Amino acid sequence: MQHTEDRDVEIPALGDFKITNVVVEQGSGQRVVIQFSDPLNETQNLEGLIRITDLRSLDFEINDNEISVYPPVRQTGSQIITLEAGIKNILNYKMKTAATYDVAFEQVLPAVRFTGKGTVLPSSEGLIMPFEAVNLKSVDVQILKVYENNVLQFLQANDFDGNQEIRRVGKPVLKKTVSLENAGVTDLAKWNRYTLDLAMLINAEPGAIYQVRISFKRSYLAYVCDEGDVAGTNDQPVFEQEEWDAGETEESYWDSYDDYYYGEDYDWQQRDNPCNPSYYTGTRNIKRNVIASDLGLLAKRGGDGNTVVVVNDLKTTKPISGVQLELYDFQQQLIGTASTGPDGKAIISSKQNPFALIAKNGPQRGYLKLLGGESLPLSNFNVSGEYVNKGLKGFLYGERGVWRPGDSLYLSFILEDKLKQLPATHPVVFELQNPQGQITTRLVRSNAENGFYKFATATADDAPTGNWLGRVKVGGTEFTQPIKIEMVKPNRLKINLDFGVDKLTAVNSDVRGNLKVNWLHGAPGKNLHAQFDVLLTRGTTKFEQYKEYVFDDPSIDFTSESQSIYDGYTDADGRALVNANIEVNGDAPGTLNAVFRGKVFEESGNFSIDRFSIPFYPYASLTGIRLPQGDKARGMLLTDTTHRVDIVTIDADGNPLSRTIELSIYKIDWRWWWDSSEGSVNFMSGNYSEPVSTGRIRTQNGKGTWNFKIKYPEWGRFFVKAYDPETGHSTGKVVYIDWPGWAGRARNEGEGATMLSFSSDKPIYNVGEKANLVIPGSDNGRALISVENGSRVLQTYWLETKQGDNPFSFDLTKEMTPNVFVNVTLLQPHAQTVNDLPIRMYGVIPIQVEDPGTHLEPVITMPDVLEPGKEVVIKVSEKAKRKMTYTLAIVDEGLLDITRFKTPDAWSRFYAREALGVKTWDLYDQVMGAYGGRVERLLALVAMRS
Repeated sequence: MQHTEDRDVEIPALGDFKITNVVVEQGSGQRVVIQFSDPLNETQNLEGLIRITDLRSLDFEINDNEISVYPPVRQTGSQIITLEAGIKNILNYKMKTAATYDVAFEQVLPAVRFTGKGTVLPSSEGLIMPFEAVNLKSVDVQILKVYENNVLQFLQANDFDGNQEIRRVGKPVLKKTVSLENAGVTDLAKWNRYTLDLAMLINAEPGAIYQVRISFKRSYLAYVCDEGDVAGTNDQPVFEQEEWDAGETEESYWDSYDDYYYGEDYDWQQRDNPCNPSYYTGTRNIKRNVIASDLGLLAKRGGDGNTVVVVNDLKTTKPISGVQLELYDFQQQLIGTASTGPDGKAIISSKQNPFALIAKNGPQRGYLKLLGGESLPLSNFNVSGEYVNKGLKGFLYGERGVWRPGDSLYLSFILEDKLKQLPATHPVVFELQNPQGQITTRLVRSNAENGFYKFATATADDAPTGNWLGRVKVGGTEFTQPIKIEMVKPNRLKINLDFGVDKLTAVNSDVRGNLKVNWLHGAPGKNLHAQFDVLLTRGTTKFEQYKEYVFDDPSIDFTSESQSIYDGYTDADGRALVNANIEVNGDAPGTLNAVFRGKVFEESGNFSIDRFSIPFYPYASLTGIRLPQGDKARGMLLTDTTHRVDIVTIDADGNPLSRTIELSIYKIDWRWWWDSSEGSVNFMSGNYSEPVSTGRIRTQNGKGTWNFKIKYPEWGRFFVKAYDPETGHSTGKVVYIDWPGWAGRARNEGEGATMLSFSSDKPIYNVGEKANLVIPGSDNGRALISVENGSRVLQTYWLETKQGDNPFSFDLTKEMTPNVFVNVTLLQPHAQTVNDLPIRMYGVIPIQVEDPGTHLEPVITMPDVLEPGKEVVIKVSEKAKRKMTYTLAIVDEGLLDITRFKTPDAWSRFYAREALGVKTWDLYDQVMGAYGGRVERLLALVAMRS
């Protein structure tokens, strides 16, 4: 899918000095910006060379190739600006001809807005809440109070900045009209900052949440209307319409009443005209929730049932001891308590998953929600691996790769319970499920041999063939293993076709392989007829370091036919040379699987089979994209919000490449009767889609970003596509975008500014070594260093940081195998002015830890030849004379070769890299920023008497 566009761009000649653009900027100071083709002489006098109709004493500012013209007073309506010949460029060449332009001085629409973000207001500079207003003489301020004993109920339906069902938990405590004209403002027609002093109000009950609402009406306008008088009907603030003492009559559970309030004289066509009552709807009002607190809270929880809580002073970052902590479930029931120690840390054990944490320190209160979907995002860090469920690992294996109907199945299961959560006789349930989903066998074992459970069963002689499933249930977790039941006969020939590569790529699709055929008794399979073909099937492109990215294009359907690569005979040594030239017909969606299938025929016509696959990368460069996660309910993104697409370009080995990538978004006109698959876009080639936005970026060192925004009232399914025109590879993902309020709250995406980058001296260590870290920091900062694995927090440390690099080291123990993650949270004091970094940054790096003592080396002593009917003695030992538990199986090699069965590798399963299993929550993203020592235009508020 490609998109081309033609544009005319004027590039003035070197000797052609001219005006290229004239624009009016309505910022903090109104000005006309005139852009020229050359840099200008900054010492020239512009008096008389630039004029605006009926205006005198203009001010000028020359900057590079721009002239800013400032009128003496703010202008409205259309004006004519005249530029005379004689304006000089930097080489003193004069503009040859005069020019005139019509410029429109539009007034800024009346509005209010809060600055910054956050809900937690520390007392660093007093309890000051800033906001900005334009073209308004006054505003109405209303403050609602969510009572302390209702905060948990409020959090059941809201984040800290939410507004749902607020009448159930709070009431207004203040209503006041605040004049903005007495605050020293010189120009109401531009954006000005004001601040509200809330100290007298919210000190009364620090544990409460206060919602500050600011609204305005027509009579407050500083905006100039042609009609003159702005008074009219419906001049009452929308907030005044709500009945707080009445019962709950509202049926909307996602928005407040005032957001959808329209007066009787509302005219949709006049909705953007401040001189008409239709302008003054609930959408013009602003709200912000405020919690007065100096408590910085951070919590971590893994699969061991422990919640680790850390409490700091937001103003100094120092740990706070003696803080009472209460953990609640979603039904507001207390499930655990603790008190912080001298290091500000505490551990609360609870079987139930917590919903919220309440911290109490004298009059101070702090709140933290602990829902799984609201933990800090880790998509920018390498935290992937095998997921450890409830601290348990398991491995189910058999003695071969395929069984026949009626065969006995000797299956074994190994259970690892590092946290010792299960009793020794805890039952382990095995189920065998046939291809129709029916359970044919169910066995229960409560006794094990050092964690080994054996399950011996058999299938019926008339059992259906296909993919069966072995399932083990233990401790609330499940472990599965596919089991193949097929009508097969053992191979009599051992077939080995080796291409000498572990992957095929676009540059080595023409490969040579060595075929070696032997009889199972060892003699070479000489002069035997062999046939091999290859079939390309659709695969899934995955890279461990880019697990969050999508590399396959779902809009491309891929089918292929088998290609013959060899049809000939082996030589006297049973050898042959196989040339495979793999061709792809049509476009590939991404990585393919090259499935090689072969037969070698005996002279009698009987044959043995071989089948194996190798991943095939048909493109020299692969493009991957990552979209925001969206909300918790269905991954929905919001309209009128800028969304970032992360792009990577790599080769088949995962090495970064710099590429030019074309991006596009298509609106999918989807209907359920066309396609019931949520992720399918197999109709993209038809007329059911239309392009919405396109762009082009250049990746640097394999990485790039692209932003897009879908504007209201558009909504529905969209297809985001990235295309590399050089290699032809494309990728894409379907995403659902809708208006706010139609699904769950959006998940917080980690902003780049809060990401902390640090490093260790090497990626892999042995047990007993020290891991050495280098952590960037700032003066008076503090770093919380947490060592975590797939199920719990192992260790935590404090490090007081200084400006620059801060070294830190810790010992690596056996419990840290096979890997740990070092999670560093860097804290800075609130209201610090040394740098402009956030008060909290965090980062995670993986560290591999190996224990050589976990590797067992079995030694098998037995005769080289086994004769029928004779007793055989087999001795099994361990090379270093260590104790071990093992399974011994004797299987026909002809059955093993059908699937190229390899001895099950339990070590690789139990010591595979684990995914990070600890979630982290904190409230630092909710902390309001500092606004300097000088508070501008302070407006005091007094609490309303009851």
